[in-house]
Amino acid sequence: MKKIISVMICLLFLLSVSAVSSSALPNVNVIVGDVDLDQSITVLDATCIQKSLVGMEELSYLQEVAADVDNDGSRTVVDATWIQRYIASIKSKQTTINEWIYYGFLDESFTSDKGDRYIVVPKGDTVTFEASGETPELFLPVTYEFYINDEVVQERGEDSAFAYTFDKAGRYTVKVRIYNRADWYEERTISLDVTEAQETVPTQSEA
Repeated sequence: MKKIISVMICLLFLLSVSAVSSSALPNVNVIVGDVDLDQSITVLDATCIQKSLVGMEELSYLQEVAADVDNDGSRTVVDATWIQRYIASIKSKQTTINEWIYYGFLDESFTSDKGDRYIVVPKGDTVTFEASGETPELFLPVTYEFYINDEVVQERGEDSAFAYTFDKAGRYTVKVRIYNRADWYEERTISLDVTEAQETVPTQSEA
């Protein structure tokens, strides 16, 4: 009996480790056919498609991309069938199943009209910040969310720029999150010191 319990505990441990490792994707690629995003293609992926078609399960956009194994731009019962045939090693027509699709960013940037990375401005100055992101066409549009000291100052949207007037002296961190349609995002920051405005000292001729 003790041996049986020990084996069951080991199995539960292995399953829990598997669940953790599969939920934290090691890279920004999705496998076509891996609808539940666990880094493998099984009958569960076909089940995910079938459930989504009858309204029992809602798929994220990334899952919908993985579900379109015949690459016809839609998710149908045919895609679930191709997955089942793939699992059974039955030859079928050419599909993109088991291919990798990159869903990250190809390039991104964050700058301001005063410079980038680290800038110094006087109190009361207005700084315009602008970000950009390039992602594969399948995962457009790109959206942006801006923060100052970890507080949202411009909510997520397609506007890639915002202007802010710094009324108080101090040190600030301005951050942008650049998102694509798969909800993958990259962060970029600019450090900024706002100084007290220098007072003008009158010259002897002005006195």
